Amino acid sequence: MKKEMSSFDVRALVAEMSALEGAHMDKIFQWGSGNVLFRINVSGEGKKELFFKDKKWVYMPANKPETPINPLSFATYLRKYINNALIGKTIQAGFDRVIIMDIMKADADYKLIFEMFGGGNILLVLDGKIMNCLVHKTMRDRSVRPGEEYVMPKTRFDPASSSYEEFAEMFSRSSSDLVRTLATGANLGGQYAEEVCARIGIPKDTPSESMTEDWLLRAYGSMRDLVAAVAESPEPAVYYEDGVAVDFSPVPLTIYDHLESKRFDTLSQAMDGYMESLAESEVETYVDPEIERIRRRGGEAAGDHRRVQG
Repeated sequence: MKKEMSSFDVRALVAEMSALEGAHMDKIFQWGSGNVLFRINVSGEGKKELFFKDKKWVYMPANKPETPINPLSFATYLRKYINNALIGKTIQAGFDRVIIMDIMKADADYKLIFEMFGGGNILLVLDGKIMNCLVHKTMRDRSVRPGEEYVMPKTRFDPASSSYEEFAEMFSRSSSDLVRTLATGANLGGQYAEEVCARIGIPKDTPSESMTEDWLLRAYGSMRDLVAAVAESPEPAVYYEDGVAVDFSPVPLTIYDHLESKRFDTLSQAMDGYMESLAESEVETYVDPEIERIRRRGGEAAGDHRRVQG
């Protein structure tokens, strides 16, 4: 079961979020351990929502989730500074799981940053400094706290802009196999590294030093085709196993040909479908602790009765 968004998901979502450029921030809600909802007024289309769910998912749901009447402190802070603000361009930072949205008001230009790694975060940044953030933390290479300079995550290999020469050079330094080199060295992640291996028909456990130039060219071409398809011709889908959603992707994946799938018009719609399936499966597997306690007591009582009878 999918636990977090991939860089490919982020790239597809950023393309969808381009529809928010020129819109205005309306209200901001916050609840639970990490849910933040941005209600946005889009000219000619009415209100849309941008949902940061459980500190790890970002998408535009079709229907507004139930929100509390009174927002928590972080949402209150954001309302103070960016309510009615104009939304500018939204970009992905490199090929990382980071979304940067320009937010403009008459007195200042802000950046609203969504991080989908390291536990997830939302930050409001002004002139390179963090004004506030959903989660405050200090790491080895960066401090994420109000007043600190915002430090981007360390730049990694970008499969969207790398040249073939850079790709081949990266492989020449690898001591791992094909799939692991694609996953970590080429920054594809496990899912899309497996997909590239499947598409080019080369065993994923092939040692990197055994890759011929022809194989490298095929791997590079497949990687670039995947990246281009995500932004230019997405075909989002959710994949099901025994009726339960196990993954979603912005483009069809051959590694899931054995699974049932359902296509959607946008990645946000696919994520909606995925979240609904997860919620349904959680309801089905949920065991009320009070009912379970009564059942156990009933079983114990029956056992005591049998021992007395014996």
